[in-house]
Amino acid sequence: MKKIYLVKKDPNQPAGEGNWNMLNGYEFAKFLETEEGSLRKNNFSRIDGADNNDVIIIIESDPVTALEDDRTRMLANFRAKRNEKIGYRTVSYYGIPDEDSWFDAEESIPDDETNVEDDVVRKLEIEALIRAIKLLPERDQMLIEEMFLKDRLTEKKYAQKHGISQKGANKRKNAALDRLRKILEEND
Repeated sequence: MKKIYLVKKDPNQPAGEGNWNMLNGYEFAKFLETEEGSLRKNNFSRIDGADNNDVIIIIESDPVTALEDDRTRMLANFRAKRNEKIGYRTVSYYGIPDEDSWFDAEESIPDDETNVEDDVVRKLEIEALIRAIKLLPERDQMLIEEMFLKDRLTEKKYAQKHGISQKGANKRKNAALDRLRKILEEND
């Protein structure tokens, strides 16, 4: 199965036709060995093909989106394996086959675990959170990235890394989260 890696030429610019480098597996591995690559390693999401013959695309986004995409993919894989094990088949409303295919409405079983409204609200909340984080001072952005998104450092490890006390790390974290909360409330 072929994989294509799409890496932004400039990670600070939005995704667009002119902002992508298409790499093969070897080139991508070499990129991750660089300082820039190690800083951006948590920004990549996997887009699976429709079937086993399709190309798998690994695309750069941002850490929050990449994490959410990974969680969504893992949940879908878990559900598919579970459903296969117990004999259920989940049918997507986005891809209902035409009348010549196997699908019969009587075979349709609603997926009680999926709530489209919740999924949309969660996606909108994540987008609002990303915008709010970008409005924070750089020090707060780095703290949130290190403690919650990228490195997931504990207060103790954050304090050691930055040469401050754990209490100081706690104060910084709480202050950054308060500023983030205010931004979110203002933009609500």
